Amino acid sequence: MVWLAVLESLGECMGQGGPMAEQTIGVSGDEEHRHVVREVLGSRGVAPTRVVATGPSQGAAECQGGADCSKRVEITLAPVP
Repeated sequence: MVWLAVLESLGECMGQGGPMAEQTIGVSGDEEHRHVVREVLGSRGVAPTRVVATGPSQGAAECQGGADCSKRVEITLAPVP
């Protein structure tokens, strides 16, 4: 499960003292998968309010079919207020 390792690494970057400690991210996909992202990042100390629901970004690659299309999640940097 490479994607879990990627989320854990992102969580470390977003954690206290990390290079993305003040960054909020946008996550597209269904609520079940956004919840997984919040849980993994939360286990690294990232507040759930820093993970916001977004739609797919403009120009995002389309899923080419198959059983995994419903599991697609896209993570983007949210604008800094």
